[in-house]
Amino acid sequence: MNPKIISYSKGPQFRGGNAVIPFMLVMLLIVFSGLSIVNQFWIFLLFSLPMLVFLVNFILDIQGVEIDKAKGLVREYKIQFFIKKGEWQDLKKFNKITLDKEHYVIQQVTIYSSMARTNGGRAVTNENHNRLLISLVNQNPRLNIILLEKNNYWEAVDLCLKLSKNLNLPFDDLYDTRMMNAKNRRR
Repeated sequence: MNPKIISYSKGPQFRGGNAVIPFMLVMLLIVFSGLSIVNQFWIFLLFSLPMLVFLVNFILDIQGVEIDKAKGLVREYKIQFFIKKGEWQDLKKFNKITLDKEHYVIQQVTIYSSMARTNGGRAVTNENHNRLLISLVNQNPRLNIILLEKNNYWEAVDLCLKLSKNLNLPFDDLYDTRMMNAKNRRR
């Protein structure tokens, strides 16, 4: 591994939950592939295995970020058939590293839930989630790059401080600033 390249894998993204039909197709192909092995129908495997590899690669949607300190470049990548693809950008375009907390809600439709509210005859529950986002910030907010998501605040701060030192960029803890401002308003 090259010590001049910092790499953060975001792991499989599963197309943001929008790959249900390809997933079902993969399951169907696995069942038919198993049946073709049992029945020694090898020609089906010849066609199904490449399709399985393609569909699994499509469904997983593995993503990450690489920072090349030696060349001063950064890129968001996607792994497609074991090859990282993504456009390199100049690291000088980014002026700081930030840590912020994001809150999001996931709605789940359930059949059996005594605590759920009904929504058109369906039981709906809300799950609240929080995550800490470590980002490289550009002057244009659309070009910001989320490096990592963390759950532990102190781990995230430690990582931000190390990264700030490594890349020679200032670190701005937006979450802590917002909490301090809220605390000062209550006084």
